[in-house]
Amino acid sequence: MSTPLILPEVQAAILAGGQSRRMGKPKLFLDFRGNAFIAHLLLQLQQQVNHVMIAGAPDPRLLADLGVDVLPDAQADLGPLGGIATALAHARREWLLLVPCDNPLLPANYAARLLHTARERQAPLAYVRKQGREQPLYAIVRRDLRDSLAAYLASGERKVLPWYASVGAVALDWDDAGLAFDNLNTPEDYAAFLVAAQGS
Repeated sequence: MSTPLILPEVQAAILAGGQSRRMGKPKLFLDFRGNAFIAHLLLQLQQQVNHVMIAGAPDPRLLADLGVDVLPDAQADLGPLGGIATALAHARREWLLLVPCDNPLLPANYAARLLHTARERQAPLAYVRKQGREQPLYAIVRRDLRDSLAAYLASGERKVLPWYASVGAVALDWDDAGLAFDNLNTPEDYAAFLVAAQGS
């Protein structure tokens, strides 16, 4: 098996600001094979990029032992775009890779394939679409979109896909990702995922 490629022009942000209302508890702390979702994501991302941060965490003290930058949202109640804006404000590389904390699995070529798609299609933002369903928080964003996002949020808008469309985002169809990218929103989703993961 080949070693995942470390991409020096990319850093990553795990989006940890979701309310997890339907799940009933924060998804980032759900257990998978003895570790929390957030720990699995961090390990997988650190095999693909050199710098990972956590954005939108409601209480950074709960994540202090992970050894990475934990950034509370600068402004509350902006939804997922608030977390993306926070991460972009702290980004120091050309590209920012995004991952929600909804699922502990990522493909080993997650960063490389999204970066290749964005560059090949000359787009400043590329995101995943799995089996016809858009998964916009699995994405890579060029850092210079931070001002565009700030203006969009300042206008009162909060929806993710309309902003993506406004900057010329492209979707990457990624249907062969196994259990990765699947939304786990309820206890039933989580239980089904654990069963399916046992057989994979």
